[in-house]
Amino acid sequence: MSASTTSTAFTPWTPAFSRGVLATTLENGLRILVRRWEHAAVAGLAIHVNAGYFDEAPEAVGIAHVLEHLCLKGTPSYPSQERLDEAFRRLGAARNAATGYDCTVYTATVPAAHVPAAVDLLAECYTSPLVGADELARELEVIIEEVLRKLDSPAAVSFERFLGLMFPRHPIGRWRMGMPEQLRSYRRDDVLAFHRRFYRPERTVVSVVGPVDAAAITGCIAAAFSAFGADQARADGDEGSDPLPQELPAPTGLAVYQQHGPTRRPLVHVGYRAPGVATPDAAALDLLATMLGGGVSARLNQRLREDLRVVTGIGALQHAFRDAGLIYVQMSVDADKVEAAEDAYVAEIERFRLDGPAPEERERALARIETSFLSGLESALGLARSLAWFESYESYTGIDEYLEALRAVEEQELLEVGRRYLVLDGATVLEFLPEDAADGLVASGAPPASVTHLGDPPVRMPDREAALAAHAGRAAGAAPRRRTLPAPETPSIEESQSGVRVVLCHRPLIPLVTAGVLFLGGRARERPGCCGITRLMMSVQKKDTRRRSAAEMAAAIDGLGGRLAGITGADTYGWLWESAERHVPPGLDLVAEILSEPSFLAERVDAERNVLLAAIQAHEDDTAAATADLFRAALYGDHPYGLPVLGAAADLAALTSDRLRQWHRDGLQQDPAVAFLVGDLSRARTRLAIEQLTALVGAPRARWRVDEPTFPGAPLAVTRRRRKQQSGIMIGCPGLHATSPHRLALELLRAAVGGPGGRVSLELRGRRSLAYVVQTFASFPVASGAIGIFLACAAEKEDEAVSRARELLLSLPAQPLSTTEVDIARTYYLGARAAGLQSARSLAAELAGCALVEDSIESFLTQEQAMAALCPEHLQDAARVVIAPRSVVVARLTADDGAP
Repeated sequence: MSASTTSTAFTPWTPAFSRGVLATTLENGLRILVRRWEHAAVAGLAIHVNAGYFDEAPEAVGIAHVLEHLCLKGTPSYPSQERLDEAFRRLGAARNAATGYDCTVYTATVPAAHVPAAVDLLAECYTSPLVGADELARELEVIIEEVLRKLDSPAAVSFERFLGLMFPRHPIGRWRMGMPEQLRSYRRDDVLAFHRRFYRPERTVVSVVGPVDAAAITGCIAAAFSAFGADQARADGDEGSDPLPQELPAPTGLAVYQQHGPTRRPLVHVGYRAPGVATPDAAALDLLATMLGGGVSARLNQRLREDLRVVTGIGALQHAFRDAGLIYVQMSVDADKVEAAEDAYVAEIERFRLDGPAPEERERALARIETSFLSGLESALGLARSLAWFESYESYTGIDEYLEALRAVEEQELLEVGRRYLVLDGATVLEFLPEDAADGLVASGAPPASVTHLGDPPVRMPDREAALAAHAGRAAGAAPRRRTLPAPETPSIEESQSGVRVVLCHRPLIPLVTAGVLFLGGRARERPGCCGITRLMMSVQKKDTRRRSAAEMAAAIDGLGGRLAGITGADTYGWLWESAERHVPPGLDLVAEILSEPSFLAERVDAERNVLLAAIQAHEDDTAAATADLFRAALYGDHPYGLPVLGAAADLAALTSDRLRQWHRDGLQQDPAVAFLVGDLSRARTRLAIEQLTALVGAPRARWRVDEPTFPGAPLAVTRRRRKQQSGIMIGCPGLHATSPHRLALELLRAAVGGPGGRVSLELRGRRSLAYVVQTFASFPVASGAIGIFLACAAEKEDEAVSRARELLLSLPAQPLSTTEVDIARTYYLGARAAGLQSARSLAAELAGCALVEDSIESFLTQEQAMAALCPEHLQDAARVVIAPRSVVVARLTADDGAP
């Protein structure tokens, strides 16, 4: 197919997600939405309340988030977290909650048969939290660990500081989770008072989507919430639903600030005031932000990253809340290019304000938003949450009106909105720059990193303001630029005459399709000296081909509203295309082009290498990611599994175009592959897609062996010091390979002891308040994986955390689980698995990996039956195979306070 044929005009698809919703309003004002969605494998339940950070008084910052935690810690019927977590696990329900600026949402994904019980359980959590004093004290320590985790994230720290500068007298500008000293001051009465005032029926929407009887579930919800609010109103003496007063003063000129903080590379934030969510300009602003920075072909990405190369990453978003909003741009920049990036940004925005968008920009943005919007509604829970969100602002029918509103926005309106809101006079800019001390080598005499340390106070930069304003004036005078649904079918494998295998699964849920090809190899073939070559190869490969420039490729992808993503695992790599059904054939043509015709231009290699180096720095700033790298290096040594997942900076510096070209050629010639096609495809397009995928794979390759790693023969502990608020700890043992007969038992064991209600989380988080993040892990690559525990905690808790986590891990072979524990874990595991496989991408990845590594999908098809046959003895046998004192590896990424 020629390059021109893939430029497909945007073709609207008319959604009907609100069709069939049974909407009910109770006498107390609570709204109920139930939609029977028989295609879903599980049901999604959401309780949405219009109460969040915006509703907190200045002396109670973070209390909305505290209440969110406490609502899931105990109820009158289940007076402890342990009993409450067990109740959810018995239902196979994965529950969660999240606090936002103007709302809080409680959710559960649950098998359809257990929806009534899940409604009762989540309703009791929402309406009747116990908030015991002892439980509150323990949970506050967990929340403080969550705060410390956020303080270790450069993106989070700089963004919240930026909001504080942009909105100095509005709640959006506060450090929303609260700081430790303030959090520790909260008492039970404070939390319950917030609950009484803001958790009101008239502020609440309950939504259920799934294969359920809508009338019956509506009755269950009505019964569960019928008395909600009456006692609270009498206790308060009023309805208590008036929001706290908000103040949103008008901006006063351009403000540019500079601050040093915990980041490895500069981050530049730019923001413009915008109206709240329910305003006439909302759709145009969403489309505007997507055109500017919402895709690979977006204007800012193409100009600043691809053409000028003054940023390593850039994105734009519209944030719209109840009474405030902003258009927000974030740039990741090399240290010597901060001013160049800002100048280029201002020039590009002024060009947009001068002549507006080109027609193809609008079409690409529409297509991209459509795909993203549909992806968010792919699961029953995603649809339930979205229906509740739209209902909370106006009406759930807005879910179907959203795309229509975007399509109605014309180019002239986009130009007018850009001129109205993208005004430099009134914008806020924050340059968040690295501190002098290098990570891992804390300088003697450096200032201590306290809990409240966010770097130096922001400094106003009037000289930079004047320079940008003058630059904008010059740009404004420049010449205009030139414009140029039955149940899912059983998965199967189809083999072509040439022997190419294509994994198929028809899923008639929404018109989205995921297709692509997965290879065995990539990182599994890397060695010290070329660490990161697969990821760099794929980054370059996606840009220029022999038929298209990077800009043309980006325009082609976004023009189809598609996502072309690289897949990189421990043993696998490949390409995935996701789009609306009608765009699959041209999308697979693009995949074929990057696979068979990459250019590997030298200048592109240099540019993508710099982007990857920036990603490595961000990766090392992430506590979980950096600790995992340290653990794998200790466990696997120089084996490919032990190398840094993003690559080594020194190795990347030596990679040339010729080396990448050879790596690509070797992979296509020797790496086994399988193709996959999952989603809602017509019969005709299915046949065409299979032909395209067969051509992508080419001739079948002989299978090759991934080398077995050599593990330490004795217990091993490694420690690295760094200047952060939290320590990362990973404790584990060598695990099993992908086809081990004990694999399923080990997965069930991990589910039994991990997650909410598991003995690891109960002990380390629930009883001892050692950490906010407590995770068990079990990996199963082709050669040999690992099993263990990860947690992040304050430095003073580190020794206790290491000791107790090690005890818990080593107790698993000696202390068998009870039959009840295994039964609960099985229900929980299968429910979580069904929820995860609602996404076509997740289903495609699991099917393709199974077919590639095991040469069949039999284990996928029979997993539920095999899981049902497991008993406590099977789990204990699996634990004895892999867990022993002599094989324990402890990796500690220790927080350093800067002391010599």
